Amino acid sequence: MVVRPSRDAIRIGRAVAIIADALQLVLFPLFVEGFSSVLNDVLDVVVCAVLLRLIGWNPVFLPTFVVEMLPFGDLAPTWTIAVFVATRSRPSAPREKVLHSERGEGPPSRTDAFQGSIDPGPPTDDE
Repeated sequence: MVVRPSRDAIRIGRAVAIIADALQLVLFPLFVEGFSSVLNDVLDVVVCAVLLRLIGWNPVFLPTFVVEMLPFGDLAPTWTIAVFVATRSRPSAPREKVLHSERGEGPPSRTDAFQGSIDPGPPTDDE
């Protein structure tokens, strides 16, 4: 059984991903390879753990985590993309049809319009 995350969890997860990617882009000089790259790795591990807790496992997170560990992989908003792909909604029925079916109504059909009567057709000259 697949448990879907709540709307609040999705919003928080998206915010965490956006903030993490923004931090990595804005503070890029701190996250270049060297001693400070440990900060980058810690940030990525924490973000991954938080997203797994909020949203749950999604196969998109694995390549994202690997790309984040590569040098200069932080220049792309990979966490943001991964979260939006993982939490995208599936196409649903058109809204109009859903509303009609929820109310027990539907668009009028030919039988509803005539209430069982027979359509005489257009008038002829003989009448």
